[in-house]
Amino acid sequence: MRSTSGRFFLIQKWTSAIIGHRWFSWIPSRLTLAHFKPVARCAIAAWIGLLLQLIRPTEAALGYAAFFVLVIAFMIPPALPFIQSLEIYINLYSFAAIGWAWTALGVFIAGQIRVPLSDDRIAEARAKWAPFESSAASLDRRLIFEGTYIEARSASVLAVFLGVGTGTFLWYKMRTQPSPATFPLVLSCILMDIGLTTAALYPTPYYTSGLLFFLPMAVQGGIAILCSLVVFPESVSHSFLSKIRGVLAPMSQALDETVKLFERSNLEIHDWAEHSRAIRQKLLISLDGIPPLRTQKRYLRVDISYGLLSPRDAHEIFDRVAALQARSGGLAFFFDVLVTNTLHAHLDSSAWSAHNISIPHSQTASGLVTPDEHPRPPSRAISAEHLAHTLLRLSHRTQRPVGLWESQRYMDVERPFADDTADALEQLDILSNTAHELVSACHSSLNATMTLAASFSASRPPAGAASVLKSHRDALARFHKLRLKALASYRRAFETGSSEVYRKVHFRNLFQSFVAQYHLIEFSEALIDTLELMESLRLSRTRRRFWTPKLSDLIAHSRGSEDGRGNDVPMYEDDVLGLVKRRDPESTPFDSSTLDLLSRLTRLPDLLGTRSFAFLLKAGVLTVLTALPQFLKQSAAFYYYNRGIWCTIMAQMTLAVFAGDTAGAWIARVVASFWGALLGTVVWYIGCGASSGNAFGLGAICAATFPLAMFFRLHFPGQVLTSVMTTVTFALVIGYSYLNGTVGALTDAKWGFDVAWRRLVCVLIGITSAYIFSYLPPAYSSKRAIRQSYAGVIVDTGSILCGVLSQANLRSPRMANDPSTRNEVLTLRAKLAKLGARHANAKLEYSLRGRWPEERYRALLEALRDSLLLLHQFHHVLTQMDMPWRQLLLNRTRFDDPLFLGDVLAVFSMTSTALAAGTALPQITPSPLVARFRMGKTKGLELPAHLTHTAELVTIDVMESVEYMRYALGITTSFSLLARLDRIVVICKTLLGEHYHVSGIHL
Repeated sequence: MRSTSGRFFLIQKWTSAIIGHRWFSWIPSRLTLAHFKPVARCAIAAWIGLLLQLIRPTEAALGYAAFFVLVIAFMIPPALPFIQSLEIYINLYSFAAIGWAWTALGVFIAGQIRVPLSDDRIAEARAKWAPFESSAASLDRRLIFEGTYIEARSASVLAVFLGVGTGTFLWYKMRTQPSPATFPLVLSCILMDIGLTTAALYPTPYYTSGLLFFLPMAVQGGIAILCSLVVFPESVSHSFLSKIRGVLAPMSQALDETVKLFERSNLEIHDWAEHSRAIRQKLLISLDGIPPLRTQKRYLRVDISYGLLSPRDAHEIFDRVAALQARSGGLAFFFDVLVTNTLHAHLDSSAWSAHNISIPHSQTASGLVTPDEHPRPPSRAISAEHLAHTLLRLSHRTQRPVGLWESQRYMDVERPFADDTADALEQLDILSNTAHELVSACHSSLNATMTLAASFSASRPPAGAASVLKSHRDALARFHKLRLKALASYRRAFETGSSEVYRKVHFRNLFQSFVAQYHLIEFSEALIDTLELMESLRLSRTRRRFWTPKLSDLIAHSRGSEDGRGNDVPMYEDDVLGLVKRRDPESTPFDSSTLDLLSRLTRLPDLLGTRSFAFLLKAGVLTVLTALPQFLKQSAAFYYYNRGIWCTIMAQMTLAVFAGDTAGAWIARVVASFWGALLGTVVWYIGCGASSGNAFGLGAICAATFPLAMFFRLHFPGQVLTSVMTTVTFALVIGYSYLNGTVGALTDAKWGFDVAWRRLVCVLIGITSAYIFSYLPPAYSSKRAIRQSYAGVIVDTGSILCGVLSQANLRSPRMANDPSTRNEVLTLRAKLAKLGARHANAKLEYSLRGRWPEERYRALLEALRDSLLLLHQFHHVLTQMDMPWRQLLLNRTRFDDPLFLGDVLAVFSMTSTALAAGTALPQITPSPLVARFRMGKTKGLELPAHLTHTAELVTIDVMESVEYMRYALGITTSFSLLARLDRIVVICKTLLGEHYHVSGIHL
């Protein structure tokens, strides 16, 4: 008994260790019914395709490329909702038809210029191969595949059509991916590869060569569409609502951690910072759930569904959830402010950290600062030489230190706040006591929201949200009163009425508390709106029904998504400066419209020198070079019998614009092809043994393994290329082996291991050809492209700031809440996410010049992402302020000062231009902007007196108002935004270096 329990314990230990490994840790969280339904649908569709191949008559009807049904089944499985799957298959049929038409045109032209082979040479070839064939049909087929009828002129035409056609399709794929047309374009290239290379072998025009691929593709596409309708069908609305949890669940976890944090007592300031950093990360994770929802949102208006909610209801829910997520970004901002102020890490760039330099603590009284907030000369405790030596130590003596100017100025700015720990802890304790109930209510409401969103697919969503809403509203009402306790320690300064004491009151911790109060209130109100909407839908939508799209929606959907940034720049009535426009530094426009049109036409040849055209040319040339043996009489037979077409397909699909992306694809395809070939071989021999094919055994083993393969294909968290390539290779080994075993060995790759090792070798040849070709001129570096893309993001960020300030300057009572700002921010954040994903491939571009500084680009990405979040928060608070308070905020932040605003825009222009060109930055720049920010006339708690027409000193009644809380929030947000810009300057200096040195300048 003891031995049995010991074995059980050992097995359980091994199982836990395997599941806990990073290769398998993603599996347990996906073992749910919601994840299994698309797996079952796709596995059934793939098995039906296999069944058509296992039945001899249907296999014969599918032709010599019948195994492509399995390739299609795993490359484009019907995993998405019906409408999305239908769009993909429509794209597949459309592009495949275009590819077939292009192939037929090439075959027609090649046939017109073909010179027939002489009868003597045909007779000679027949005499050579007749002893090896048993029938006239097999002999004719042998003559074709041995390259007997290949003719130079017709083969040249077919090669040109192959290069132009596949190059154009690959260029369009590169321009549009990821999109519903990505995989259809890949398969259309394969159709042209097969059709044009096969047509070169035939003595007469072979117009149906494209049918070899098109027929199994069309059949499997029809099976997939049918399975989308009848096997666990899913509508876009249902899928959309199920994805909302990806946004709300991280928020719920963050609120749960916040409740626990507020319940703890006697925390040190660094404990607050540590917990705040973890909570902030959870809140930021919720943003990752927005892009999938935005992708599906455009399909809601054309969705066909049966349920309680209409697609329009789902669209409205998305708007509320997106607003809620934006407000959670405000809570993340508060925790970031808490960490930054605690660690004095405004300039932390992950590469050069001012926090690592010891900051001298001034000996001022607790709770007070010196009246002068302007940057002061450095104290004797830290000299410029000490700062240089410290930065040099941080650089491991590999580069000269940079950022001395900014680092010293930042220390001067932070020095007055080095002793405010006691005041900060007091404000945090007050916040914990006053906000604990509201945070708990938010947590309960968020859980109720997730429950309702997940249950709308049921016939009767659960009740109970009304009581949760009432409790939440009561807690919010009480918090509006309790939040004023944060001002208790400041009352004595106002009771004295002394201007000197007033100017010495610490204000940063109070403003930090105002940040928490404002964003907690905003988050609560957004959460109440979301839950109220769902509760009203629960009460109003009591019966399930069919929801169908309107014709106008179908037409609008066919024109594309409405999301994204527009190119129109709004003109305001009082815009005396006029619109901005880029100029050509080498020419001036003509006054004549005719000459201006001609000048535009002369720029068309410039497209030939673009990166996109270079990729089109290289993709076409690479395809022709790898397929060249098929067009030569001497090597055509070797190419055909050893499946050289796989080399061509792998080469053209691996080639990317940038060498680093090609290297990343090389590694992914090698690993995926190995495991796919290995698993396919194992499954083949389990089902068929040593025979050339066993329909019953293969059908049985595939019925058991296809769900596992589809589970990996759909839910593997790594690169999509890895999951696709692994399962496609797995399916190809099985399907091609059975085709050769039943129809007869068409090539030297017969079945089982013979197919697997040839497939792997062909993959290696093809992808290595693409890797080598990517370094041939014109070659483009991922590193340079990433750097220039970051420069473009900086430019777009500056444009968003200008747009926000332009709206704020309007003389209107309230600033319009334009959703385009949110869309622009989300678009740029999505672009940053893609840039971050490309870092891994950029590191694969090995260079003798040195290691690529990925950690510095990662720091730049984080700084830009935070800047976009702060811009959104700043825009949101401006929309809530009346014009007088808006003017006060713009004056306090100096955003209405043309000189200061010029410095801010100079930082945007300077950093973006330097990054794009790869040039060094001046050693002395307008940065740090926060130092200039503090040079304003208004200090601390004050309001600009010349705008208020009141006393310069605020009263406690003013500070208790909601307007002043928003005013304080705007100041803190602006300061943090400028701090991010200063951080970007320092990061750019670590990347690009400094120049324009002036000796004798005192820090």
